[in-house]
Amino acid sequence: MEALTPPDAVTERLAAALAGMFVLRRELGGGGMSRVFEACEVSLGRSVVVKLLSPEVAPGVSVERFRKEIQVAANLRHPHIVPLFSAGTADGMLYYTMPYISGESLASRLEHSPLFSVAEAVDIAKEVADALEYAHRLGVVHRDIKPGNVLLEGGHAVVTDFGIARAVQQVSGAPRHSLTQVGFVLGTPTYMSPEQGSGDEIDGRSDLYALGCVLHEMLTGAPPFTGPTMQSILVQHLVHPPPVITRPDVPEALQDVLRVALAKAPDERYASAADLRDALRAIDDRSLSREVRIAPPMPIATATFAVATSTSGPIDSLAVLPFEGSHKDSDDDYLADGITESILNKLTGVSGLRVVPRSSVFRYKGKDVAPTVIARELRVRALVTGRVVQRGEKLFVSAELTDAASESQLWGDRLTRTTADIFSVQEELATEIVKSLRLRLSAEEKEELVRRQTEDSEAYHAYLRGRHQWNKRTRDAFMNAIEHFTEAIERDPAYALAYTGLSDTYNVLGYYNYLPPSEAYPRAKAASTRALELDPNLAEAHASLGYTRLFFDWEWEGAAQSFRRAISLNPGYASAHQWFAWYHLVTGRYEAMIASMRVALDLDPLSLIISAHMGYAYFWAGRHDEALVQIRKTTSLDQGFALAYWPLGAVELYRGNGEAAIAAFRSLVTLTRGAVGLGYLGMCAGRFQRPDIAREALESLEAAAGTRYVSPLDRALCHAGMLDIESAFTWLERAFEDRVSDLVRIHVLPWPADMRNDSRFGALAARLKLPV
Repeated sequence: MEALTPPDAVTERLAAALAGMFVLRRELGGGGMSRVFEACEVSLGRSVVVKLLSPEVAPGVSVERFRKEIQVAANLRHPHIVPLFSAGTADGMLYYTMPYISGESLASRLEHSPLFSVAEAVDIAKEVADALEYAHRLGVVHRDIKPGNVLLEGGHAVVTDFGIARAVQQVSGAPRHSLTQVGFVLGTPTYMSPEQGSGDEIDGRSDLYALGCVLHEMLTGAPPFTGPTMQSILVQHLVHPPPVITRPDVPEALQDVLRVALAKAPDERYASAADLRDALRAIDDRSLSREVRIAPPMPIATATFAVATSTSGPIDSLAVLPFEGSHKDSDDDYLADGITESILNKLTGVSGLRVVPRSSVFRYKGKDVAPTVIARELRVRALVTGRVVQRGEKLFVSAELTDAASESQLWGDRLTRTTADIFSVQEELATEIVKSLRLRLSAEEKEELVRRQTEDSEAYHAYLRGRHQWNKRTRDAFMNAIEHFTEAIERDPAYALAYTGLSDTYNVLGYYNYLPPSEAYPRAKAASTRALELDPNLAEAHASLGYTRLFFDWEWEGAAQSFRRAISLNPGYASAHQWFAWYHLVTGRYEAMIASMRVALDLDPLSLIISAHMGYAYFWAGRHDEALVQIRKTTSLDQGFALAYWPLGAVELYRGNGEAAIAAFRSLVTLTRGAVGLGYLGMCAGRFQRPDIAREALESLEAAAGTRYVSPLDRALCHAGMLDIESAFTWLERAFEDRVSDLVRIHVLPWPADMRNDSRFGALAARLKLPV
């Protein structure tokens, strides 16, 4: 074995001290904190890295203390973390060893190739975030995430030096506020969070900020903040917004992720590395290019069409349009919808294939729109269309797959089966579609294509009827859905998806006060809990449980845990991101709310409810102009969509446009037939000196209370608008007792100042355990 050449005084001293254990081969580099060597471990004959800490870092400290400080880091075992082998002292110098990783560091890669494709940058950031999530869960904060500590091996990222910065700081006894030690104790200024640069206590969110800096550098070729001195860089981290990324191929969803990760205050960043990782996972398969495109951007419509109509390689985007039945509301209509949704869900699990969600494709049901127009609007390459007819026990299904670019049929088939064979129909169609798309499936994906939630065809038919009713989104339809889901469960008590349908139904009934919350939500929770007992990996059930935890149990972190689990199991489940955004609203993290809602909207761009909630998000963040733009987008999709008028009324109210606000809330009440919005109408009318309208709204609520449950919060809002503060608090207390859903956003509702300044208001918020 060749020894290191040429040696200097330090390496000669180190080589002599390590003789018999390691043979130094070459110096790999280093910085103010250490010198790094490749070495051969004599006893095992393997290549390792030896890192020698600078002598001034820990003068006079025993190796035992150093070992104790890095013990936790040494026990980390994760595919994206370089483990520590050993630590010790050599002639008074501290060192530690790690595996030798072939490849290069991210820093080296940035030097000779400063711009990464968006997809590759996101892939690297996802893997680093995954490593951080694991380490943070075990209580280890890295403290020095930077390109030099990210190694690239075999196309994957591995993070090195986990926990070393803290170990060195503890051993050296360096004061937290000492900036003379920043380079090797507190981190690297270019990637250092504002709180770390200020010498404050830090947690895992500091690592997320640093990762945001690294991701920004991969996308632009430079870190967000640079300067001639360490102090000038730290000041920029504290006070300057990060530069805007102007690359045309960086999607808005990724821009939002970076805005949250690089927020100045830790509370405004992602709450965990898992949240950041899942946000990146949710966007990477939909809109990321595998090549760097720095050319001037084409007009949006042209660029979108060019992507959608490329005819080379396997087809990577698809929409399953609603299958036709023989006529509306017939038995085969629910079957047509059910088969459509089943095929869509099966194809969603295929990696490398973007499948448009149900809420977007079902907007085309019953409409005569040219396939090329649909493909352009949905940004897809291929379309699946079909027809279902049931005659007695016979089921006739036809389907075809069309390449929208060439307008040519890629595959088509006609099947005749019995209604009991509905499972095989869906499995056969999904399998043939995948074959025609020229996609390669893993063994797990092939199993998923033919996996059944139940073997009872009658239970499945009942479930399809339940979902068909659920999607009508009316109170009567929800009650019908409960009957069908219950029938499915009675036929197959192990049918997890039917329990999830039941949970979703009761959640909505509770949220919109169609049933008293105390009646609806416990049933929702029991159903989702049972679903997870039957299938712990059912993403929809985790999301449903999170919904109940958020809006009824008021278990904020429990809700977040459920939403994160749902997203990790199915990053493409738009509703999970949408509901997670509500969690961010409740906890006052508005930029994270916008980022989560943006992911949901990117996943399901034609969903009316998600589009409207995107308007909510902008409104609550104080970005009123953007809120109005988003609301106009929603109403352009469907002028009669009632829930778009809540954010519209809210924006106009806060802008002082009384007549416009009252008109918006009137539309909300009219379109929901008085089920939603009377409280907000009364509040708004009272605030703008229209007590006649406020009294009328209150009278309508009192009259409705004789036939249905009426939310005490609506009555509190009306009384507050008329400045009847005592009555408002009386009804607000009743709302607390009933656990009315909208209490979770008590801070952002338009209460008059007399009410907000009352000590009872703050006391109620404290009982909700809401952040102040």
